Amino acid sequence: MEWQRDPDVNLDRVILTTSKYGGPIAVMRDPSKIVKVQSTGKPVISIYSSSGCLISSFKWNSGHLVKIGWSSIEELLCIQDDGNVLIYDMFSNYQHTFRMGQEAQDSKVIEARIFTSGMGKLEAQDSKHIDLGDDTSLIVAMAVSEPQRKLAVMTNSGMVWIGGSDLHHCYRLFDTHNKTPPKELVWCGEDAVAIYRDSNVEIIDEKEDPLNFYFEIPIKLVQELDCVRIVSQYSHEILQKVPFVVQEIFRINGTGPGAYLLEASKQFKKRSYRADEYIHLVKPKLVKAVDQCITAAGHEFTAEGQKMLMKAAQYGKCFLAEFNPSPYVEMCRMLRVLNAVRDVKIGIPVTCNQLKVIGIQKLLDMLLIRRQYFLAIHIAKHLRLPDSSRILMHWAYYKVQQSQLDREEIASEIAVKIMQNPGVSFSEIAMKAADCGKTQLAIKLLDHEKRASLQVPLLLRLGQEQVALQKAVESGNTDLVYTVLLHLRENMPLAKFQMVIRKFALAQALYLKYCREHNRETLRDVYTQEDDHNALAACSIYECYDSKVAHLFVNEILCVHRYWWLRIECLCELEQWEELEKFSKSKKSPIGYEPFIDACLECGKQLEAQKYMPRVKEELKVKYFCKLGMFDEALQYAIEKRDPDAKKYVQAQKQLADKLPR
Repeated sequence: MEWQRDPDVNLDRVILTTSKYGGPIAVMRDPSKIVKVQSTGKPVISIYSSSGCLISSFKWNSGHLVKIGWSSIEELLCIQDDGNVLIYDMFSNYQHTFRMGQEAQDSKVIEARIFTSGMGKLEAQDSKHIDLGDDTSLIVAMAVSEPQRKLAVMTNSGMVWIGGSDLHHCYRLFDTHNKTPPKELVWCGEDAVAIYRDSNVEIIDEKEDPLNFYFEIPIKLVQELDCVRIVSQYSHEILQKVPFVVQEIFRINGTGPGAYLLEASKQFKKRSYRADEYIHLVKPKLVKAVDQCITAAGHEFTAEGQKMLMKAAQYGKCFLAEFNPSPYVEMCRMLRVLNAVRDVKIGIPVTCNQLKVIGIQKLLDMLLIRRQYFLAIHIAKHLRLPDSSRILMHWAYYKVQQSQLDREEIASEIAVKIMQNPGVSFSEIAMKAADCGKTQLAIKLLDHEKRASLQVPLLLRLGQEQVALQKAVESGNTDLVYTVLLHLRENMPLAKFQMVIRKFALAQALYLKYCREHNRETLRDVYTQEDDHNALAACSIYECYDSKVAHLFVNEILCVHRYWWLRIECLCELEQWEELEKFSKSKKSPIGYEPFIDACLECGKQLEAQKYMPRVKEELKVKYFCKLGMFDEALQYAIEKRDPDAKKYVQAQKQLADKLPR
């Protein structure tokens, strides 16, 4: 461990809590122990990696601490006796506080337990209880296995009960013949229990005799999914039951297929004829032998052991005519990832089984929390995962939060990295910079955003109205220009607003068009300000004729619509289908093409009706597909449009059609 020379880390005098899956370690002085204090009495909480490298530390200046522990996302939870829970990240940055409620604040918390997804507390309340006068079976320690399927309980008489978490099944009742209360009781995987007391770790499983491991220095046990981690001042070790596949290969005089294949590989390396003999022995089970070597390599922690087993698997698959290379390739990639994160500088001693449970995404998240962006990107590329954009986004968020760096330097560095990855949006990074109060940095980042639809709204939020208007005009998107114009009109004095838009011809024209349709009085004011007398005269003339033109327009439209309806009905009644089709193509129908389909269906001509489907409005296609009984086409169209309501409508119509008699 890198902390072995640190005088503040003495497991006899500190409280140590460790995160799961090879996570960080938090250390603070144990207030119940008498130690020599060099500075103020305020405790200092230090955070280390699993390899003992100091990550950060901070002085505790808040209330009385009851318990510290880690959450599932590797945040440090600090529980006070008043029920307040303060949360810090791995780098000692305060995040936020939440309360356990008024009851905890009034009665005070005297003890607490933290697990990955929650916490429990014991309050100092006055209560009455019945004294049975029998203390021969008091429970002094309890532990639940990681999958929560088994429970281990130890009594003050030294008895250990191992059973199901439902308390209905007892797998073993063992007498340790030692009444000393244990310092720690944890599960070692799901098959055995580890008891630490009197410098001894006793391993008790469900069947075999107990095993004892003696330690001359204080240690801390950390329960994991498939093992128990043993942390001391000088080392960080893993104790686990040897996996069955490893036993098959490495046990003395082992006769498993993997053992023969490994020996054949060793003999081949020595250029011995005995390699051929071992291959003949294992040939009937050669596929199993290769699989065993690949699986066993995942349980090895040393690079030499991994290479030896993978070379044996490679040697064995040469003798197989048909072999799926995917497990071999995946294990090679996974071993490289495991070895990289287990490095002392990274300090995540995760096992292969643990990685399978948490997944590679969780491992990448752990690297992002540690700000190991370079390694995370390389792992994503090595495993061919589409996570480079997400990792770069996290890196950019971290960069914009740095206060000691120059904004020009930050913007340039981010631009160089992000330009190579089109999946990352500059607008999201700029928004993060704006949230951090770095407006000028956000503006510089937005200069690199190519999509005006993302660029303009954020510029408006940052108060860069004229720049936003310029970008909107340059994009040619009239909707975007209208968005900026309406924003400016609401947030600027009218005189200033009109002076601003005069600089942009497109914006001026769109604003006049908007006023012409919605606000004639404002239009008159603009023409008056511009001394455009011709436009003012035209405006007055149009207003005079407005009511008459509107009346004539409505009458004409009504007449045209009625003519088309009558024409369709007449041709269908006369069954002149060719004439009907010619009429539909004569010019664009003012009433749409849905009436053509309805008229044909009323006459029972479904094939004729199908001719007009391509010209039906987009929002009505699903409905008319169903009318024509074309449910498959309707469902396909709904899926293409990603419309869940349309899919439900199609299914309901199909069920209704199936129930109707044919």
